[in-house]
Amino acid sequence: MKKSILVVFLLLNLIGFGQDETPRFTEYSTKFKAYHLAGKIDSITYISNKMLLNTDLNNLEKQFINFTLGVNYKSVNRYDEAIDKFKESIPFFTGSSRSINVLCQAYYFLADIYFTKQQYKKAFQYAELALKNEYVKNMPNGYITMHSIKAYYYYLNLEYDQSLKEYDLAEEKAKSQMPYRVPDVIMNKAKVLSKLKKYYEAKKHIERAIRLSDSFGYQATKINALKSLREILVENGKNEEANKLYYKIEDLSAQYILDKRNEKVDSLETIYKTKQKEALNKMLQKENVQKQKENNAQRIVIASISFGLLMLCLLLFYVYKLSKKQKQTNLLLSTQKADLERLNLLNQKIFTVISHDFKEPMLSLEVLLKSNLSDNQQSGKFNTNKELISNKLGQANLIMNNLLNWAKSELKIIPNKDTTSDVFAVAQNTISQLKPLLDNKKITVKNIIPADQKIAISADLLMIVLRNLLNNAIKYSYAENDIIVGLNEHTREYYVQDFGTGIAKEHLDQLFKAEMPSKIGTNQETGFGLGLQFVTEILKQNNGTLRIESELHEGSVFYFSVTEK
Repeated sequence: MKKSILVVFLLLNLIGFGQDETPRFTEYSTKFKAYHLAGKIDSITYISNKMLLNTDLNNLEKQFINFTLGVNYKSVNRYDEAIDKFKESIPFFTGSSRSINVLCQAYYFLADIYFTKQQYKKAFQYAELALKNEYVKNMPNGYITMHSIKAYYYYLNLEYDQSLKEYDLAEEKAKSQMPYRVPDVIMNKAKVLSKLKKYYEAKKHIERAIRLSDSFGYQATKINALKSLREILVENGKNEEANKLYYKIEDLSAQYILDKRNEKVDSLETIYKTKQKEALNKMLQKENVQKQKENNAQRIVIASISFGLLMLCLLLFYVYKLSKKQKQTNLLLSTQKADLERLNLLNQKIFTVISHDFKEPMLSLEVLLKSNLSDNQQSGKFNTNKELISNKLGQANLIMNNLLNWAKSELKIIPNKDTTSDVFAVAQNTISQLKPLLDNKKITVKNIIPADQKIAISADLLMIVLRNLLNNAIKYSYAENDIIVGLNEHTREYYVQDFGTGIAKEHLDQLFKAEMPSKIGTNQETGFGLGLQFVTEILKQNNGTLRIESELHEGSVFYFSVTEK
């Protein structure tokens, strides 16, 4: 919305200079319009700075060129340079109606930039300057934004009554001319009412914001309104209601993320189908060309029969070469299509993993950091939850590593396939890396692999295998248990053994399948089951195997081996 408004501002000003323009300024305006619509930021900067080199510019030209440079810098988030240019345009104010409009817009943008940079006092000052001009009063979006900036500044300075007056002005303008902005205004207004101990009035404003968000289909605004309501409930000591609302917010947020992911997937699917159509069209074009060549070849054959067997042999050789080339082309197209399908599937898997596994630790951390408790309550709450959140973030970090490694696997870029590694040394290194998780559950890992045992797989890949198997064992082990890493001398299989929850026999066949959901660990650890799938893929690509023996409530043993190439 903001970007579209900026474009309208610029075009109106460019059109409005009219009779006062010099020929060079008319040329500048024409180029600026074209570059702005084409998004050529560097070109706008070049022609603007080139214009400023002229020593005979009038004040209106100087004001407008500096202003357009400011807008140009703001559009690419170069805020400090934008501030400088807007301020440079102000002294060239001439008093004409066109110059007043440019000045007012400069104040508007300065207020907006300073608010973005969280320099609220300066934002307040420029908002006041902008509102002194009738031009902003006739500009609904600018009017609402400037009053909202002033209201927030008063809110920060505990001047709640004055803050309410500003939000009332913004709400009145939004109701009459921009109804879709009403939910944001009254949601912020509710926070002020809560500070004034007007809990029920604040709650009514939030409920109204939620209804309006539903009517406009603004799911993100609705979620923000519910978050504001939860803050108000906590602020007014209604913790039970706040806790119930948390789960509703979590569900809505998850659905919102899922909807956005589906939109992205649909977009990728559309792009993929478009590329498929393009590839099909190219293939059909090639077939048409090929048919044309074959027809020409046939005419040549008919015309060349009289030349004897020599010409016939040459023609057959020519047809053979064309047929071979066509097969190569078809093989290339088939390979490209398979790669596109695999990459599209990888995208969908990645989106699914991100939306499932990173949502909970991030939301938990956000709720803890935003909770508005007393010092004693906050300390107790933090100490209670920091360990849980730390574990969840640790799990998220491991999942991210698996996700990246899985992507490498899917893209067929796993390195160092033809090397060997010391199993005992790699196991010791892996155990050291997982020490925080082991210490957290007071678990001891016994590495009984004989020294100098070599395996036909690189150390990096072996570490990924062991780290995932050990992490899986830690996840389902009880506190103060042991985990054993060893070698079965008879079968020449390495194994990771735990004495935790174990796996039911009916679930063993589904364990390595994508549709098998990951269980919650003994310390509430979560996951997506990506680790075991990735281990299976690594071992498969390195002539290896993975199998499991498990008894429910007694523990599991994961065996793996790699055949020398």
